[in-house]
Amino acid sequence: MQKSCLLLLLILLFSCAKNIVKSTDHLPTVSAKISIEGEARHKISSNLFGYNIVYAETPDKVWNNGIIKKFTKDTKTSFIRYPGGTVVTYWHWKEPTGYGWEDSWDPAYNNTHKPGSEFMDIDEYISLVQELQINPMIGVNIHSGHKYDRMEEGVKDALDLMDYCSGKGINVEYWYLGNEPYMHDCNGGPLTIEEYAMLINTYADKMKQKNPSVKLIANWLANFYEKEEDYIELLKLAGHNIDIIDVHHYWDWNSASWERWLQKKPIGLWTGQTFIDNIKKFREIAEENGYPNIQLATLEWNAGPGKSTEMKLSAAQNAFIQSEMMIQFMLGGMDIATFWPLFWKSGQFNERGIYDFKKEILNPNAMLLAELSKFSANSYFDTKTNGQNDNIVHIFSEDPLTKVFRGCVLHKNSENVDLTISKSALSSYNKYSIVEYYMTDNNTIIKEDITTNSISKNDELNFHIKPYSIAFIEIQ
Repeated sequence: MQKSCLLLLLILLFSCAKNIVKSTDHLPTVSAKISIEGEARHKISSNLFGYNIVYAETPDKVWNNGIIKKFTKDTKTSFIRYPGGTVVTYWHWKEPTGYGWEDSWDPAYNNTHKPGSEFMDIDEYISLVQELQINPMIGVNIHSGHKYDRMEEGVKDALDLMDYCSGKGINVEYWYLGNEPYMHDCNGGPLTIEEYAMLINTYADKMKQKNPSVKLIANWLANFYEKEEDYIELLKLAGHNIDIIDVHHYWDWNSASWERWLQKKPIGLWTGQTFIDNIKKFREIAEENGYPNIQLATLEWNAGPGKSTEMKLSAAQNAFIQSEMMIQFMLGGMDIATFWPLFWKSGQFNERGIYDFKKEILNPNAMLLAELSKFSANSYFDTKTNGQNDNIVHIFSEDPLTKVFRGCVLHKNSENVDLTISKSALSSYNKYSIVEYYMTDNNTIIKEDITTNSISKNDELNFHIKPYSIAFIEIQ
């Protein structure tokens, strides 16, 4: 009887496992061909794989298992942005309270500080970037001094922070001045362009006098098509003190869903332009207004939340959306990107972060970002696509040092695809591999090596990819 029950249990478990990973053989198959043209000549930035830490949401225990530290090494992490986003407008580095959205300079503030183990102070941050050998990027609170008429003290705090970091043995080159100064929830409420430019100049003049090599980052609204006049004015008033413009990209904020992602081919701004279009528009504005060397960053980027729990994206669905965003940043020539957040304690950002705070494991996007990070500092090729143009987002590149040829193909459609990659002299490479990540019925991502199911012949590589999948090709 016990043996019969055990056998029945095994059969049921096997049946459930089969239902999770459903065969796609019954689905229609369409054909597509991607032709690689010419030489790799477009450089992909080496600074696209940075991450945000929110100091008030970063307890000491989150680092104990070593999972996040290993991830930062696996993805060639360029920056860790600290102390986070809006919290920097309330943050005082000399006396952090652990309450991210409360200001100790507020005369009405009477809170007791959180225990030090519940948040990350400046010393812990410095130790982290030193241990991981990651570039520091630190925010300056320009808002409290403006709100409470303590400007001189605010500037002094910024200069003291520069000295403190130097004294601790780290050279902080990148400093961001405030955060989302156009938003109602930044400390003191939204600023006008003129007010923000004044604050930039007030802090920048002193900071660049202390260290002329610092790179100062200004942040304004993301849509260069809608906000061109704002940027013309900002550059006119403060362009001489701005090294990098930062825009925040949360795709489809308050409306994000799997269905909307599948419909948007490709995704982009709420006004219809792609992220690639937006980057190009920024270059035009900077050039036309006399600042062609100002770089572009997105220091907060992610899929946006849905309107309700019914529209909540799974961690796996988020991973595919985030991958398309990163591919566009690469193709468009984004200079710097820092993903927000590395982790979050609760709510939809727990599924959209890299690390699941509750389960103490990496979310599925970690696998895909690790694969995409291999394209860092590569040069990408121009391509031509025949078939499935709207359903396939892709990038192909070459490592200038190792000459490894890489490809990434994101397939956002319900059909199987018989895919052919064509490139001159492709047959001259010695070996190749193809790894596919695809979605299952229970919204998890499965990794499968499909190299043995491919055919390489006459400078063409042919293989089959599943619906809702992302394939990575490596040829050397």
